[in-house]
Amino acid sequence: MAAMALAAPCANAMHGEEIKVSVVVNGQAVEFEGQQPVIIGGRTLLPVRGVMEALGKTVTWDENEHRAVITDGSTTISLGIGDSIMKKKTAEGEYEVQLDTVPMIINDRTCLPIRAAAEAFGAEVDWNDAVKTVIISN
Repeated sequence: MAAMALAAPCANAMHGEEIKVSVVVNGQAVEFEGQQPVIIGGRTLLPVRGVMEALGKTVTWDENEHRAVITDGSTTISLGIGDSIMKKKTAEGEYEVQLDTVPMIINDRTCLPIRAAAEAFGAEVDWNDAVKTVIISN
């Protein structure tokens, strides 16, 4: 599977307009170095590490499989670049979750559809359109 690489500012790819997207995790703003969150096809993709670590998860990168692997010890998810299936493993079993937006690499950063990744760990994800903010709490 080939990795997707994009060089894009935080922009709404459907309309070409730049949109500043903020992210708040458990009441704290998340700062991004380099790649900012991006809206593609109406879905917000975020650089994975900062957000998931703010939620107390461990993030690793499987270079051979081009997959982000995120765990909290009891739940593990893995998302492959360009793959519309998220794999989830818990004590109860292994599952596959269909994604409506694929993970991609943007400016050398792994960006994920954050709603699917956060909700896989039981977090709540909201979108405040008035201020273009993703609000995540667990």
